Amino acid sequence: MLEQGTLRVTNYLRERMSRAKDPREQILVWTRGVLRQVTATEAAQTSRAVLEPLKKSGDSGSGNTPDELLYPLRELLSEPLAKLGADPRLDGDCIADLVLGAMRRHLWNGTAPTRSEVEWTGRFVLGGLDARAESKSDRA
Repeated sequence: MLEQGTLRVTNYLRERMSRAKDPREQILVWTRGVLRQVTATEAAQTSRAVLEPLKKSGDSGSGNTPDELLYPLRELLSEPLAKLGADPRLDGDCIADLVLGAMRRHLWNGTAPTRSEVEWTGRFVLGGLDARAESKSDRA
């Protein structure tokens, strides 16, 4: 069930991200789409049911680790990050940890981020990429 839910969200986000041409906007679309899983009532109920086994045991019951199951979702960040000159693996993992962690926290607490919190998270992610780019140019 977790694999199907992850695939559905991945396909939804891939399609939405393809509409945005700017890589920064694609990252924002990804962030908003992931957090939508806990802001939209129906999506939150589905996400909670799908992710509940991970909360209890850290295992999906499929033999795959949570990281393996969520990899397709995280992989969507690789292309826009590469276009920005960021490290798709390191930066992608960091962004996914932040946004998916926020999603899980809201799911497990039965809360939802406000629209302003979702937008703040997106700006925070992009700000981190900007800070990383500035740090790289300082070393050059």
